[in-house]
Amino acid sequence: MTFSLNKRDFELLQALVEYRIFTVNQISALFQTNKTATAKRVKAYKKAGLVEVIRRQLGRKRGRPEELLGLTEKGFVILKEQNLFEPHLSYEAVISAGIHCPDHQLLINWFRIHLQQVQRVLARWNHDFFASSSPLLPLDPEERPVLNEYIPSTSNKGKLVNFKPDAVFVGIDAEIDKALLFFLEVDMG
Repeated sequence: MTFSLNKRDFELLQALVEYRIFTVNQISALFQTNKTATAKRVKAYKKAGLVEVIRRQLGRKRGRPEELLGLTEKGFVILKEQNLFEPHLSYEAVISAGIHCPDHQLLINWFRIHLQQVQRVLARWNHDFFASSSPLLPLDPEERPVLNEYIPSTSNKGKLVNFKPDAVFVGIDAEIDKALLFFLEVDMG
């Protein structure tokens, strides 16, 4: 029997590009699916070579460790062939190996997933979320991600200080037509 991808599979793999890494629990929460069914489908992705298990150094607890999943090059190529993102995006920008601290990324992902849940429950709420770790962020005219702000240093003349929040999101209340801008900094201390 050959493995074929359905619409939900493409959505999940595309989300993996944006979120960079997932756990089965995060996939289940984001897509509102049964955890057992999600784990079974992820097993099929692994067998087909679309996702890989990433080894985790920190944050280990007793018992069976929760697997971290990242997109493989094969998975990336399949998405690229479907024109699901900009043609200039490279696999190197998407791979999980570029993530400095996986636990930090997982916390950002959980925040984003919970924000999605708020949007599902509260019809008047909408939001736009931009994670600094996303390879899909738009670039400024100087080819830098738009979430980076370069501010002149007061102590080092001519030097720029880089301010980069973990994420930025705009919360929009459609009923009263108001929006709020939030900066997210996930502290691992």
